[in-house]
Amino acid sequence: MQRCLKISSVVVVALTLATPAVSRAEVAEPEPRPRVPQPYSVAGMHAFLFLRESGKWHSEDLFTAPGLWNTGIGEGLAGEPASSASLVVQLHGESFSRMTGKLDVVAMQGKRSLLKQTVRVVDLFSPKQDVSVPFLLNNLGCGEVVVTATLRIPSRPVSTMTKKINFACGE
Repeated sequence: MQRCLKISSVVVVALTLATPAVSRAEVAEPEPRPRVPQPYSVAGMHAFLFLRESGKWHSEDLFTAPGLWNTGIGEGLAGEPASSASLVVQLHGESFSRMTGKLDVVAMQGKRSLLKQTVRVVDLFSPKQDVSVPFLLNNLGCGEVVVTATLRIPSRPVSTMTKKINFACGE
């Protein structure tokens, strides 16, 4: 038995000496991955009523707001007559300092076009990763408004977002 222990001890020592040394840094820290550029995208959209009498913007986002009832005459959420809204489209990407492409925004209320506008992204210069682009929706009436923003680089769509605003009217 003692002879077996001596042989196994010799084998363990021999294997330990034969194994190449590995630093703790190689074991503990994985190789860093190369930085992958973030894709460009339509990151968000928000819309806010313009209140005609006070000349102020309502603080409630129309895409999530309840109570959009008879806003043209000032009922419901509006509190005063409102038939226009600001629309803000948020873009996210690596940087907007040299990015080429276009942002197409379309807003429809039923078959009626409220907005159809294209913005060149190169005109939105920013070294940051987020930019916001303003638009104006006029002549809002009764019925659902469907807003679609599509980012194209240079001519292929890379990101699209569609949201709805539910205006209702009646007695």
